[in-house]
Amino acid sequence: MNNIALVFPGQGIQFIGMLNKFDSFFSLIKSTFIEASTVLNYDLWHLLNYGPIEELNKTYLTQPIILTSCVSIWRIWNNICKIKPVIVAGHSLGEYTALVCNGCLDFSSALRIVYFRGKLMQKFTFNNNGIMLAIIGLDKNQVNYACDQAAKKQIVVPSNYNSYDQIIIAGHKSAVLRAEQICKKLGARYTKILPINVPSHCILMKPAAKIFEKYLRKINFNSFTTPIMHNATSSINFCNKKVFKFLVKQLYYPVNWIKIIHYIVNVVKVNKIIEISPINVLTKFNTNITYNNIFCASVNNTRILIKLAKEINM
Repeated sequence: MNNIALVFPGQGIQFIGMLNKFDSFFSLIKSTFIEASTVLNYDLWHLLNYGPIEELNKTYLTQPIILTSCVSIWRIWNNICKIKPVIVAGHSLGEYTALVCNGCLDFSSALRIVYFRGKLMQKFTFNNNGIMLAIIGLDKNQVNYACDQAAKKQIVVPSNYNSYDQIIIAGHKSAVLRAEQICKKLGARYTKILPINVPSHCILMKPAAKIFEKYLRKINFNSFTTPIMHNATSSINFCNKKVFKFLVKQLYYPVNWIKIIHYIVNVVKVNKIIEISPINVLTKFNTNITYNNIFCASVNNTRILIKLAKEINM
């Protein structure tokens, strides 16, 4: 039996031409981008393929671009794969893609939400004084220690527990950079500032969340049959009336992807985790979290998508 979870990535995966490996489905993908561009009155297709990268990395444009990219891949997958997921989940921004794919949000509403969300987050960048940093090779206790030592009356906290080997921290730029140096001394194998110009999933985003809540209260969230795992609570949800509360909290709550994957595997009893994404990012986390005991794959190009869908259909 195939108990499938579909998972969707968040901000930070963007690069110019990131859907080029889906050239066999060019017309379907482009039509999805035309649909999105009409909603937002902005040529997302041109930006995706030609940049400039500085524009692509603006949060309020990055988020619709990633949402549209992943929805277009999901539409291809959904047309080919007959086996439907038993649960969906998305990493940060990816939660909105998951809500489109389980029917809770229509695509146009999701686009408007993430565009507004991106504009709002951009507003709270503190004059580029807020950043996010990836740390590879330290455990959560070591990262917590580094953040505590580096804070000095500023904010720097773990914001994403992506896998046992990678944790993201976010906060004031100078505090994050101090924490980076401490992490290196503690033995971190690798650190990198993310191409995300806002300190997502930390308390600095709470003022933005208050504004976002007022906006979301006006949105119609549809009923859905495929449950979703929410970032803010790492718990399963079947009820559309609760969604807006979880999306508000998501802005300033850390994402515990480890806990989400554990729940999907151990409670929902999923045996295949399929990442709908232009790149292989969550699959690396998922493999690390499950110790390679669960089938994890990313349908990040035409060949893999068709091959995997056929195998699951058998």
